[in-house]
Amino acid sequence: MSDGQFLSLNLTQWVGSSHRMKDMSSRILRPVFLALILISIQGLCSIASGQFALNVETAYLPGSTKPARVLVDFESQTQFSSYGGWLEQREESTGFFYTTKVGGTWYIVDPDGYLFYSSGINSVVKGGGFKLPDSLQYISCNTMGCWSDESINTGVPNKIAYTPRWNMMLSYKNTSQRTQDLYDKGIIPVFDSQFGTFCLQLSYNEIAPLKNDPYILGHFSDNELPIYDNSTYGYLLDRFLNISSKTDPNFLAADSWMKSRHGSNYTITEADRDEFHGYVMGTYYKIVSTAIKTYDGNHMYLGSRLHGAAKSKPSIFREAGKYVDIISINVYSVWTPSMDDMDMWSGLSGRPFLVTEYYAKAEDSGLDNSSGAGWLVNAQSDRAKFFENFTLALIAHPGSVGYHHFKYIDKETYNTGLVSMSFEWYKPLKNSFNKIGKDIYNLREFMIKGYVGEGIATVYTADSYQDKARLLNEGSYTASSLAALGLTDNSLASLKVKPGFKVILYSDDLFTGSSVEMVGDVPDLDQFAFGLKTTSLKVVASSTGINDQNHESINVALFPNPASNILNIELPETGVPVKLTIFSLIGQPLMIVNDLKGNFSVDISSIEPGTYFVLLSIGNMKVTRKIIITD
Repeated sequence: MSDGQFLSLNLTQWVGSSHRMKDMSSRILRPVFLALILISIQGLCSIASGQFALNVETAYLPGSTKPARVLVDFESQTQFSSYGGWLEQREESTGFFYTTKVGGTWYIVDPDGYLFYSSGINSVVKGGGFKLPDSLQYISCNTMGCWSDESINTGVPNKIAYTPRWNMMLSYKNTSQRTQDLYDKGIIPVFDSQFGTFCLQLSYNEIAPLKNDPYILGHFSDNELPIYDNSTYGYLLDRFLNISSKTDPNFLAADSWMKSRHGSNYTITEADRDEFHGYVMGTYYKIVSTAIKTYDGNHMYLGSRLHGAAKSKPSIFREAGKYVDIISINVYSVWTPSMDDMDMWSGLSGRPFLVTEYYAKAEDSGLDNSSGAGWLVNAQSDRAKFFENFTLALIAHPGSVGYHHFKYIDKETYNTGLVSMSFEWYKPLKNSFNKIGKDIYNLREFMIKGYVGEGIATVYTADSYQDKARLLNEGSYTASSLAALGLTDNSLASLKVKPGFKVILYSDDLFTGSSVEMVGDVPDLDQFAFGLKTTSLKVVASSTGINDQNHESINVALFPNPASNILNIELPETGVPVKLTIFSLIGQPLMIVNDLKGNFSVDISSIEPGTYFVLLSIGNMKVTRKIIITD
């Protein structure tokens, strides 16, 4: 079987699906494809379910490669609402966009009440003879992102959602030399008393006239404010405290905040520096949100398009959640969005998030490409792979409500666009954009429910089956395969394995190094895998009966099981001494026997009835079995 081929098994079951339509109370039957089959192909993975199948392919960068999870193309007859929403799921219709949570998953709701996931492109402009916004909708784009020409919606029958940006802080800092000087030093003058008045006036003049436009997805207040620690400006808190004028309201606010935490003779701590980000941005979001909502109570506030280190500051997200409807984040220097980051963005804020910039640029575009924050890859096909890999990770997270690709058309010197400066489509990226978006809602259901849940094996990134869960089916998972599923090196903490299967954990990539077998439910891999940090793994079927063949073709038999007084162990002669350890379910060693060989028996009558793990250490190989001890 060659790279790119996949095996799928469709188990179609007709089930009742409750469609919460405003004017429908009947239950509709629809097919749900249940089977997930994963196979390993030369270290890569394919996953299939019904019409959806994913491959892990290789993207080529100058001097290196990256794994990229991509979607196998498929036929789709999906129809969308007039706004691009999901006709199968309907909530209350308000005439404007808003957010809701459905079964633990965040969605936007379109003005007609249909669930909506924003598939957007930034900086859309007229030209090239393209009929807009139809050309966007043709490739399954339902949103014009930031910097787009909003007049595209004028006088056309098929309008599209759009996202105006108001530059509230950027405009305010230009009102005086003092505020300009502060901003140039990485200080947003958010504690100026005039800033709130300025935002209210801007909202009255610019936002209020748009309050009845149903095609506004929401408002951005700014873009990429300098509100985080960096090498250019230094620490954010230190910048405020180092303002030369000790009567400046921004110095006074920072100084008062520190005194409230430590008293007059304070010393800055790392905790102060971290929390000050939240204090600054909480103040900003409160002022801006109040101004927007005062003159437009119909539309969502989409935040300020965080970037850089701001996207990793917990205090910002805790405060943002009090005032924004959706967290907006520009993400660069990341090949695959981190599950930990996405969990934080949504979890700490209590709000959904929207990734509003990301892209890759290709050397074969002929452009200089020396500027721009996106990944540099070899070819347009690699740009498409990056887009799919990045976007699929977003779709699979229940806190995500959309993605906006940067951008529609190339810059003069670097390759950011879906179209070139001469308005020619980059076909690989165009096709990938359409492939992801043409059945976005069913794809998202597959991504979320297919990867999170209990399958043959379910692995978790926290003890006791907590935090992120990933379903693994029978197959072999290299480090790159696990990374493509959002599981970074050594991140596994607990797992569950269905009867008849086992998981073999390896300390090194490509199924090398020390190894240990796991069966059943393992709440703490640090204890039960005995310190082995997992880099690659296999999910394999166990043979029936008392013998269980491991990955080294060594037959291990423990019997009887359940056992009462004597436990018999049969091993082939390897010439290597065997160490046997029996552990309780909380990882406490209860019995250790060294220098065993071949077939042997151990007296277990002193161990209380219960369930235990038996570890057999054979050289650098470790084999684990679960046993039950009875009276």
